[in-house]
Amino acid sequence: MAKRENKELKEHKDYILNAIKEHRELQGDLCQITEVPDAGNILEVLLKGMGQCKIDVGFEIAFIDVGEESEIPYFSPQIGGNIFSNIPKENIPEVLKACNYINATLMSGFFGVMDGNLYYKNNLVIRSFFPDDVQIQLLADALLVGENAVNAVIDSFAFIGRGLDTLEDEIKAGRLN
Repeated sequence: MAKRENKELKEHKDYILNAIKEHRELQGDLCQITEVPDAGNILEVLLKGMGQCKIDVGFEIAFIDVGEESEIPYFSPQIGGNIFSNIPKENIPEVLKACNYINATLMSGFFGVMDGNLYYKNNLVIRSFFPDDVQIQLLADALLVGENAVNAVIDSFAFIGRGLDTLEDEIKAGRLN
């Protein structure tokens, strides 16, 4: 019985990812679903030309298996995007300052730095008893919120990450409010 339930759950998650993929492709985004052994499927969405610098950013949506066995079951989709790689070590403290400043203004999700990479991440909780269209819309909206957050600050992060500006410079220039 448990295997059948797990198969149904996997199919449901795949249904949600396919619906988001279809939605984003209609908007012109390049998308693909990749199967990751022992982790399920991941939807990869390429967001092209973000910010005035026109930077391409890859986002991923995956499900974390944490709440499906709880008393009130839920799905936990995770949205993440690697914004920049290989930030020079000397610039990381200023990028972290910018992350803290920006994170204080975000309604959901956050920016962080790990191993010289700037990333955006947002974990959701979606109740499994919500209708399918509500589950899909919640995830589509969260991806849009992440896209808008990255788009609003990506240029500032680019300048700060390259050591061309400081957080204070970006605030004074009016690019970060």
